[in-house]
Amino acid sequence: MYIPPPSSQLRREIDTGFFSIDSVELFFKNIQDNSGPLFLNPFFTLVRVRKTAAVLRVDGEEWSMEPDMIYFFKPGQHISLIRNEGISGNAISFTREFICLHGQASPVILNHVLFHQGPGFSGIKLGPEILEMVDSLSDNLMKEFTGGLELRCGVLGALLGILIVYLIRHIEISGQLYLHSRSEELVNRFYLLLEQEFMTYKLPGQYAARLSVSSNYLNQMVKKVSGCSVGRHIQNRVVLEAKRMALVNEATMKEISYELGFCDPAHFSKYFKRVTGRKFSEFRK
Repeated sequence: MYIPPPSSQLRREIDTGFFSIDSVELFFKNIQDNSGPLFLNPFFTLVRVRKTAAVLRVDGEEWSMEPDMIYFFKPGQHISLIRNEGISGNAISFTREFICLHGQASPVILNHVLFHQGPGFSGIKLGPEILEMVDSLSDNLMKEFTGGLELRCGVLGALLGILIVYLIRHIEISGQLYLHSRSEELVNRFYLLLEQEFMTYKLPGQYAARLSVSSNYLNQMVKKVSGCSVGRHIQNRVVLEAKRMALVNEATMKEISYELGFCDPAHFSKYFKRVTGRKFSEFRK
């Protein structure tokens, strides 16, 4: 699995999720040079194609990339480059955690169908007005990412959040909506409920009951669409909030544990270590 060097450096500096922006030429070169014939995409990736074209195979299906488009790759998709005709543009990669911690209006963003981690390859046709805005935001993201300035994660997150909100608006205004299955609709309802109740509900059965389905069925559908179990989604959301409270609010472990519904800090500490593989005190450092 290839991880671009600039982003790895950023991730070593602060543990608040992964972000990278590269030229699309470098993005495709790394697919070819470092990942062999098949590249397993580990992140959400926005690819802005500025000129000419390329042909990809995404999860076994062939797709032609065209100018003046934005393409949206999702974690877990298998990508191979069939043909590159001198493509140019930008590739922005990030994790769900990064946009949650630093992006603007993250619930609006992450609950949109664009972020469903099901199969499929999303391409968004851009008009002249949105093109200018997208390119300006992309250029600013590149400058901020390579500039080494203080507090850059907050600025990167804000710019990325604004970019995605503009894309979502464009999708809805232009009618470029993506059809999704009943299982994806159920998973979307689960994501919405998780966002509302993760401080209270810690068990998959509690979510299944609220959604009027069995625990097994909910887990099966969530795993099919996202690749992760219901339990794992709950754990990740709770831990994400703990990290956010520690980073943004500078809350103590005791304050965080009670806020997140744990009976005592020791229980929370064990939970955090089980999910992340390290102690909360190590994360704070």
